[in-house]
Amino acid sequence: MKRKVYIETSVISYLTARSSKTILGAAHQQLTQSWWEKRFEYDLCVSQSVWQECAAGNPDAAERRLAALAIATLHHVDFLLTWNCRHIANPVIQEGIAEYLEQQTLFLPIICTPEELIGGNNDE
Repeated sequence: MKRKVYIETSVISYLTARSSKTILGAAHQQLTQSWWEKRFEYDLCVSQSVWQECAAGNPDAAERRLAALAIATLHHVDFLLTWNCRHIANPVIQEGIAEYLEQQTLFLPIICTPEELIGGNNDE
């Protein structure tokens, strides 16, 4: 059975954006594209809020970021894939969310970047 991956808006943004002029942005785009080529190994899902955010071109919607966590948790996905390391893939924030969800007997998906989900094949 394939593992489920919830794709957050920042990943889609890196897939569809023009080539970045910054080194970090270009690296994120390249890593995202590398992961995208392996996407068939997973069952992928997005929420209506991701569709709406992409259509509106508004990647800074904090409420939608929290909705992504809630949706991924309630749908029992294995991974939440994001490049938003400030608000989502942040260990300090994850710790608080995990503690809260544990009290509710809910499971926080593993939150990671495409680079982390690619695995050891691209380690240098």
